[in-house]
Amino acid sequence: MSSLFDIGLSGVSAVKNAMNLTANNIANANNPFYCRRMVNFHEAMPSLFGNGVTLGDVSRISSNFLDSQLIRSYSDLSKSSLLYNNFKSLETLLDNEDTSVSKFINTALNALESLNVTPSSYEGRNYYLDSLKNISKRINSVSQTLNQERVNSQTSLHQKISRVNSLLSKLGELNQKLKTQTPDNQMNLLDQKDELLSSLAELISFQYQDDGFGGVEISLENGVSLLDKAHVATFTTQNDPSTPGAIDVFVENEASRIPVTEILTGGEISGLLDYNNNTLNLLEHKLNRLATALAYTMNHQNQLGIDARGNLGGMIFNDVNDPALAQKRVVAAASNQGIAQMNVTINGSSDLTESDYQLIFDSPNHFNLIRISDGNVVNSGSLNSFPAEISADGFSININNINVVIGDSYFINPTLDFAHQLNITAKEGSQLALGFPVTASANLQNSGQGQFILLRLLIPLIALSLWQNNLTPL
Repeated sequence: MSSLFDIGLSGVSAVKNAMNLTANNIANANNPFYCRRMVNFHEAMPSLFGNGVTLGDVSRISSNFLDSQLIRSYSDLSKSSLLYNNFKSLETLLDNEDTSVSKFINTALNALESLNVTPSSYEGRNYYLDSLKNISKRINSVSQTLNQERVNSQTSLHQKISRVNSLLSKLGELNQKLKTQTPDNQMNLLDQKDELLSSLAELISFQYQDDGFGGVEISLENGVSLLDKAHVATFTTQNDPSTPGAIDVFVENEASRIPVTEILTGGEISGLLDYNNNTLNLLEHKLNRLATALAYTMNHQNQLGIDARGNLGGMIFNDVNDPALAQKRVVAAASNQGIAQMNVTINGSSDLTESDYQLIFDSPNHFNLIRISDGNVVNSGSLNSFPAEISADGFSININNINVVIGDSYFINPTLDFAHQLNITAKEGSQLALGFPVTASANLQNSGQGQFILLRLLIPLIALSLWQNNLTPL
């Protein structure tokens, strides 16, 4: 039986150790991944009169449920913050009243309105041409900025993918260490585990559970395993063959390579994929469509009139159907077994969309043209002779020859990169064809004094419809 002194001494010793633990908790108050610890007291060798107190186990004050909710909130917040910052920079680019594309377009419209009053004005013609040049330069600048945004987002995406792989590897190593430690010696390792999980949650959304030894098993929300007792998966990336500029993400393990781009719903990587694959793609398509419609319609209209020198008008902007550009608008799928010679030309601006298209051959001569944005088949038929033409939505696919097999496909982007390529080819204001395409001259053998004045055209010219129908301010 312990004496009164021994019982008191055991209490002092136990409380002293508990106070040391409390001091350690206080000292780590600013350590964000330190989990507070609590000591449990037990009666020492229970007996009728008692033997004092002894220290039991030391436990971490944590809740698996709250921890899992916190991990999920990290993923959601990280994605939202990244998208907010990126959208804020785009708003500055596109919605600035002094530098937006719409401001330069309005300036050109005002210049054209003034020029219509005095079409022979040399200064007015040059001012209008300069305003068109400013539109071209601004569209080029926005295109260049969007391209740089894509480069930055893809660089950041690859860096964060590498970071995810590093964190998964460290968690795998930590799992092995936890297996060899007693519960009393696992405290610091468990804090490290929480820190690694929090860092991982900022990058991707995932699910996790205890592996029975203090470590974790991690999987994506659809069950794809990232970390288990025996294996650590690796994230990889690949350019999307169907969409220029887009990136796909895969999870690789010893047995498979699984696409997970659509599965990642939280974290910075999901935000970057959304920004790169969706937001930037949509903006680039809108800008390319605007540039294409502008050049096509202005060129077409100018060729209907007479310039200041009495010549039929030519092109103001570069040709949207330049052979080099038309060729780039078609990309063959990597899995194709056959070959085809084709290009894409623009035949109308009002019907152009902001979608890509896929041309699929379900037999050696039968095709389906699918608009990717909504999955609708916009043209379908057979190719029995060449050259052949497939038309839809303001563009034509010109096929010189094909030798395809069932399943071959081609990706079509009718306005690819034209915002970057847009430029003014007219050198001076006199090339603006503002006059009616009607001229008259007297026969040299005439003996009378007759003359005529053109009052109006009975068959009106095709109206310039770009401003009313095709222009959507960015």
